[in-house]
Amino acid sequence: LKDGLEMSMTGNEPFTRRRREILSMLPSFLTPIIETLFSFIGSQLGISLPQFGIKRFPLGNCVVVTPPSEGSVEMEVDITNGHNSHNLSPIVITVGGIRVQSGYMKDKQMAARPVLHMSASIDL
Repeated sequence: LKDGLEMSMTGNEPFTRRRREILSMLPSFLTPIIETLFSFIGSQLGISLPQFGIKRFPLGNCVVVTPPSEGSVEMEVDITNGHNSHNLSPIVITVGGIRVQSGYMKDKQMAARPVLHMSASIDL
């Protein structure tokens, strides 16, 4: 997985090379539009078209995001799919961290216990 990601990021993967070849043949004003279209086809629709350099779900079917634990105790992470960003997988899991929360034990005594906070986003 690590080697595949490195190949993809450096541009040595066959899909990336083919996509670059196609984009280099286009006029410069069309390049961002076609790149967005290719990303949508691969990332959102999950369609693989090797002849166009489109790979389905380039980072896999699930991405796990763990925010840094430094700094404040309460931390929020916004994962958005804005107009300039692309979701690269249909499932995103965010691991928030372990916090101490008070609660009742089985013997009805108050105690502090660790709680793991997680959230998931699924694009259908």
